Amino acid sequence: MKLLEGKTPAERNKLIAAVALGVISLFALTYVFFGDSIFGSSTPKTIAAPTPKPTPKGGSSSSTASKTTGGVDEITDYSVFTPISYIQPQPPEPAVGRNVFAFYVPPPRAPTPEKPVKPEPPPPLLFSSVTPANVFAQTGDFMLQVSGDKFTPDSRIYFDNTPLATRFISPQQLSATVPAAMIMNDGQRMIIVRATDPTMFSNNGSFTVAAPPKPQYDYVALIGDRHYQNDVAMLKAKGGSKDLISVQRGDVVSGRFRVTSISESEVAFVDTSLKIKHTLPFSSDKGGGSSNSGGSSNSGGNPGMLSNPNDIRQMPRGRFEQPTLVPGQSIPGIPDSIPRYTPPSPESKEDVDDEDDGKP
Repeated sequence: MKLLEGKTPAERNKLIAAVALGVISLFALTYVFFGDSIFGSSTPKTIAAPTPKPTPKGGSSSSTASKTTGGVDEITDYSVFTPISYIQPQPPEPAVGRNVFAFYVPPPRAPTPEKPVKPEPPPPLLFSSVTPANVFAQTGDFMLQVSGDKFTPDSRIYFDNTPLATRFISPQQLSATVPAAMIMNDGQRMIIVRATDPTMFSNNGSFTVAAPPKPQYDYVALIGDRHYQNDVAMLKAKGGSKDLISVQRGDVVSGRFRVTSISESEVAFVDTSLKIKHTLPFSSDKGGGSSNSGGSSNSGGNPGMLSNPNDIRQMPRGRFEQPTLVPGQSIPGIPDSIPRYTPPSPESKEDVDDEDDGKP
């Protein structure tokens, strides 16, 4: 063989051993994996026979459970097998009315009991009422009486934190005079009774100072004469009313306000019940006007006055200037039948002989 030519005996032996080992290995692998299918099996298979059913007593041997055919038992009675009952479990049904969004709500906490507040002890002196209960602002001095209990001779009435000269009447009553300066403005005032001892005081009381009633009018026009004798003020009721009323000095408006003076700038009233003075300033934006006794108006005004033609202060010149008397002209308040004095001419310096006796 050409494969063994030129080889030493040792090398030839090694090559032959390697080829032999390879053939043996290939044969062994083929037998392991494919031996049954190539060479066949000589060992017959054994089929386990079922357990024979016991023959009932008195029965014949012809009712056997199975027959043997060719060494294999043929089953003819299947009652020897126990049927299997398989019931598929159903999923649990959901609870009726279940809310998938329900969540756990913890119970409310029990409220913490509050500590009882210890009431303050009542003051040693007791203030119950005051007489009068209220007054109008801008009125005069008045007598104030305080009723209560446990008053002492050294107790004093404090009106809006101001001590008053107090007169002790009894342990249940005190009195003091309140000056008019303390009730110039309306509002609430505090009243308390205190003694010389700082620990002796009463509870607080209140006193009402009401705003006095005022004329509910606007001063819109003036009808006046040259000598301020018969001036008539035109008043307009507040609240959008268009009605005008005319008043003169001494007239009573709204049943309680008496007109005391009328001028170009204001109308003065006095309350006939409370004796309080009120003034109504002229309202130039209410459409007022001015006229003299003859009915003529002056829109030019006087020097130093406003240029608004509706301003009642723009009166005729005779309203502000003294008239110049002309000989033969009527003098207000003096009848025309009374002779008037005619002063001598300043240009004549000669003596006048009044008795015609030739002597001056």
